[in-house]
Amino acid sequence: MWLRLHYLRDGRPETMVFYARSNEDIHDLMEELSAEYQRYEKWSE
Repeated sequence: MWLRLHYLRDGRPETMVFYARSNEDIHDLMEELSAEYQRYEKWSE
């Protein structure tokens, strides 16, 4: 399954395209995105 994520990075729109073979791939992607968001939150404080 192809996933397309749209988000803002430094105020600019970005798109990430990701291919998931299983629910485990989606779970791993969500964990990575969560960790990146937490790093961003710490950086922006």
